[in-house]
Amino acid sequence: MNLKKISLFLNLHKEILFISLLYFITRLINLGALPIFNDEAIYLDWGWREISESGNLYYSLYDGKQPLLMWIFGIFEKILSDPLIAGRLVSVITGFITFLGIYLLAKKLFDKKAAIIAITLYVFNSLFLFFDRQALMESAICAVGIWAFYFLFEFIHKNSKKYAMSLGLVLGIGLFIKSTAFIFVIASFFLLIYSYFKAKNKSEFIKNCGIICLLIISTDLLLIINPEFWSTLGMNQRYVYSISDIFRLPVINWLTNIFLNIKILIVYLNPFVLISSFAGIFLFVKRKKQDYSLLLIWIVTLLALEIILTKESSQRYLVSLLPVLILPASYIFSLILRKSLLWGRIFLIVTILISSAYMFFQITNPYFYIKNTQKFSGDQSLNYISGYTSGYGVNEAVDLINNASTNNKIYLATALNTGNPESAMQIYFAKDEMVRTTYLDESLLASQMEIVRNVDCLKFDRDIYFISRNNDLAGFERFFEKVTEFKKPEGKEVIGFYKLKKNCKGKYLDLIPKKDN
Repeated sequence: MNLKKISLFLNLHKEILFISLLYFITRLINLGALPIFNDEAIYLDWGWREISESGNLYYSLYDGKQPLLMWIFGIFEKILSDPLIAGRLVSVITGFITFLGIYLLAKKLFDKKAAIIAITLYVFNSLFLFFDRQALMESAICAVGIWAFYFLFEFIHKNSKKYAMSLGLVLGIGLFIKSTAFIFVIASFFLLIYSYFKAKNKSEFIKNCGIICLLIISTDLLLIINPEFWSTLGMNQRYVYSISDIFRLPVINWLTNIFLNIKILIVYLNPFVLISSFAGIFLFVKRKKQDYSLLLIWIVTLLALEIILTKESSQRYLVSLLPVLILPASYIFSLILRKSLLWGRIFLIVTILISSAYMFFQITNPYFYIKNTQKFSGDQSLNYISGYTSGYGVNEAVDLINNASTNNKIYLATALNTGNPESAMQIYFAKDEMVRTTYLDESLLASQMEIVRNVDCLKFDRDIYFISRNNDLAGFERFFEKVTEFKKPEGKEVIGFYKLKKNCKGKYLDLIPKKDN
């Protein structure tokens, strides 16, 4: 009996199970091919500290970043030996949550055929693939956005407490992950106002809206009562306009954002998907169906807010808003298939093949992929390949440290910076008993720097190595000798590998710890 039920289930859901398999294959193969990106290193370092060190549960707040996803990163780092793979697996999982949300939404709005097409378009999209394979916040925020609209859609139709609570919880979780989720809160607010005038039981509708607000507040209560959160919240203005900025009407910046968004959409969403999405939106406007109106308001609000609020658009900021654009595209694809099975299949196959070419290089040769899309992606190449934020050289430095610590315990020093290579070194050796990481920076020894300048040598109880950003040893250059350096592609930036000078004659500064933890 059980086998019959399993067989029936597999037969009924064979398409979604097959596409789910494709999702995990495309997301997991060669997951570590692209070296650790600067922000990945920072987030994983924060995650480890927040989970592993007492008193650091809200460590990320000092940079204005909410901690929920950092906690999840930290838990996965505890479980898996490779911290980068651990963090990227989190995004693979949150990407699959987005995948499921797209399927349910498309099925709810259209039909099962459109839903299958929608998740296929999601799986075979290079932009979503990229961020589903990065230990960043974007994949999780994508999931928040798609499920927020799903529960909002259900709530508007059914006006039930269950969906009100679900919506409030999802929005609250989103705000606990990243401030970007506030865009979904604003979009939900607009749709709730729109739907209020169409609600049959307006008093019940208002009560349930109160439940939504209550769930958002209660979910984020640990943030709300934390003074550190409010003191650092303004740091987000590095990336977004304040209310006063918006009233100054930075029209030139808005036009620039529109232009950048068009380039990003054409290249990364796939031209056929983009054209189909616009065609679907046109049909929605023409047919004036309420369900379509809700989707249209959601899409327009999200894109408008991104243009207005963001100081400079990028695919990273835009990606969390784009899964909903797949929905009208899937509708058009399903209509074409109904009118002509042959031409519909050809159209879909060509679309997938174009996306697959992008995906193939992204999985097998991320360097080639990024270099050949950089003209459409702003500073993508600088971020991931040639700049200091690039992870190239980190793995090589890690290998040398591992070799150096094979038989002896050592110190691994870096300057007091966040990102690459400093944060990367912290996370790669956080659990290594043979390597003790430390910061060696003149900013930490301000009271002793006069002493440091008057000595010839530093004395430690172990061999000490220094991993540097562009051969900057933070004021301790004369105490170390270069072993080697690893040039990033294009040779503009390097990671330096240094060892403390030995047999040094003259005055010593004893830096041997009184107690070895």
